[in-house]
Parts: sequence; structure tokens; C-alpha cells
Amino acid sequence: MKIAVVALGGNALSSSGRVTYKDLQKTITHTSKLLVEFVKKNYSVVIVFGSGPQVGALLIQNQVAKKAVAPMPLDVLDAEVQGELSYLLEQSLQNELKKAKIKKSVISIVTQVFISKKDPALQHPSKPVGPFLSKTEALQLQKQGYTVKEDAGRGYRKVVPSPKPIKIDEVQIIKNLVKKSVVIAAGGGGIPVYEEKGKTKGIEAVIDKDHTASLLATSIKADELIMLTAVPYVYKNYKKKQQAGQTAKTGEKDESAPA
Repeated sequence: MKIAVVALGGNALSSSGRVTYKDLQKTITHTSKLLVEFVKKNYSVVIVFGSGPQVGALLIQNQVAKKAVAPMPLDVLDAEVQGELSYLLEQSLQNELKKAKIKKSVISIVTQVFISKKDPALQHPSKPVGPFLSKTEALQLQKQGYTVKEDAGRGYRKVVPSPKPIKIDEVQIIKNLVKKSVVIAAGGGGIPVYEEKGKTKGIEAVIDKDHTASLLATSIKADELIMLTAVPYVYKNYKKKQQAGQTAKTGEKDESAPA
């Protein structure tokens, strides 16, 4: 039986610009139907997902409610989103597997991912999180001390540090569980941690889920790494006049200019 690590983009789990419970349910249900197809084809599946829009929403909640509720550090928000989305995805997958009459369990693993505290990325925020912003909104955030950058011609977004993952703490557990269950792991790219004087400590950052998915696939010796996104093509010159792309599956070319 082949092992596939399937990486889901955070934007692929939320189809609208605003993160809502109804939208999450709808999109995750649709995604679960696609994921069950891998199980039908006799794959052992590990699912990794991104959480940029969702963790960004929690950062906004932190900011808005900070006078009433003490804000949590970013690594704790990573853990919150990991639990939130894993729960919704796990439940949806269970329902779709039952519909398909497949007797297979689904399990979620709270996953810590080690990074280097000396990673220069910690000093240079680059990972977009939260909703897209207008230029006016972006300037307002910058005045509040946040780092904001343009994101692929789609608008502006807050950016946070994004160090490279070097080791997945629960990798052996994941390797054992995937033999019998569909495993959801390293949600949001994993909770970023580092080791200091023999102790594991969290650090404020967001790890890119594609980097973690690649590391996980290598670590458990997966046969395939599959990335599902909300974008229909792999594009060159994305959102520019020279935009062109093709599907990974069929090779069908798309020469259309961006909408």
C-alpha cells in the first residue's frame, strides 16, 4: 500500500476572504470528498494543512479583544488553529468514509515542529497571514507596528516570521498510525518549537506547510507528495499580464490573463 502525504492550502480550506464557520464547513466537506478518493485507491494518507487565513483571524481577535482578554503568543495561536481545523477535517472525513462504507479511522496529532532559533527568517517576516487588505488598511496596520506586504498582486497582508522546519517531533507516531488510519498531522505547518538546554520551547512564527509536508513525506518515506490548492493551475507570472500555466495532471495549458 502506497503512502501519500497530501498538503492542503489554508486558502483551499476557506473559499471566501473572510473566515467563517459556515464557509469552513462547506469547503472542508468538499475537500473531504476528494481526500476519500485517495483512500478508495488504497492509499495510506497523511494530511497536512495550511492555516494562514485562520491564524490571521485569531491575530485580529487578539488585537481587537486585548483590553478584555490577554492575547496569546503566535505559537499558541498556531496550536489553537491546528486543533480547530483538525477537528472539523477529522469529523468531515469520518462522515465521508462512512458514506463510502470504508471502515477506517481518522486521527489528528497535535504536532510540534523543530526550527533553529538562529534561522535568519525569524528576523525577517515573510509569511502572509490573515485576510487581504486594501492599501489604506495596510498602512493603518503598519502604523500599529505590524509588517505588511503585497501578496502576489491580490492585495496586502500582514506577514510573520516563517523559519524552515528541521525535525518533526511526532514523526515516529505518525509513521506507525498511518498503517491503519487516515492521519491529520502538522496542521498549519506544525507548532514551531526549538530546543534549549534540554527543554522544548515554543517560538512566535508560522511554518510554511509545504516545507513541513515535504519534510514529513521524506521522514516517513512516503511514495507521493500531493498538494491541493484553490488555484487551478501552476502559474508563471501569477496575476500579471504575462500569466500562463498548466495543470500538473493533464498538461493542459492556460494562457489566459488574470481576472
